[in-house]
Amino acid sequence: MSKLDCPIVRDLLPLYIDQVVSPETAQAVEAHLEDCPDCRREYESLQADLPETLPEESDTSRQFGDMMKKVKRKQTLRIAAAVVLLVAVMSGYFWWLQSPVIDNTGVTVYGIHEVKDPAKEDTFFLLYTAPTYINGISRSTYQDQQTGKKILQVDMLRTPLDKEIHSYWETFDLVHGEAVDEVHLGDQVIWTRETNGDDPIPDYVHAFLTPGPESAWSIELDGKENYTDYPAPFVMEFYSDGREIVWDLDGNVLSETE
Repeated sequence: MSKLDCPIVRDLLPLYIDQVVSPETAQAVEAHLEDCPDCRREYESLQADLPETLPEESDTSRQFGDMMKKVKRKQTLRIAAAVVLLVAVMSGYFWWLQSPVIDNTGVTVYGIHEVKDPAKEDTFFLLYTAPTYINGISRSTYQDQQTGKKILQVDMLRTPLDKEIHSYWETFDLVHGEAVDEVHLGDQVIWTRETNGDDPIPDYVHAFLTPGPESAWSIELDGKENYTDYPAPFVMEFYSDGREIVWDLDGNVLSETE
């Protein structure tokens, strides 16, 4: 670049000081300042007029910056709280779907018998229908503090996802010698030793607890299955060779084939 004249250099000095000129222009200005005392004094005067430090941030700017930081912090906390709440709700919902609850609604008991078998524990045989798939049966024994009676408590369990099918029977093995005085389904007394202790045991209960070889069971209580010619309720044991025995719930033989 050719040498610059003084008027041009003085016009360029503010830009030079702010470092917004090209490297070639900066070199030309510096070369001129070395040879021109007047322009150098002008340059030094402009430098002297510059503030030594940048002005402090105004209170308004500082307050605005602080406010924006608080807003961002609150937004972050809201998002974090929303995520935690969502996780808690989903976890609670999953737990609710998996947790069985007591539901004895619509349960019909057709018979309950205490069976004493020297070779096994004492057993209660419960014949019933339930309108929903049973996740399991809760059973426990406890002693009533007011009456002193030993209670076998039975409750049906289900989860919200259970499908509707039918359950027909269940057995409860008791610890040997731990005789109970009453059996409860929910808050309903369904068996007492005083009233039912001497009830005859139907043959089908013994046959069920000790099934014959290659035998299978069919229990029809409410007539919904309707896969035989016998009216419900009945209990049937049949064998692979075609033999079968059909009882009513009192233990009377309705049919026996060889």
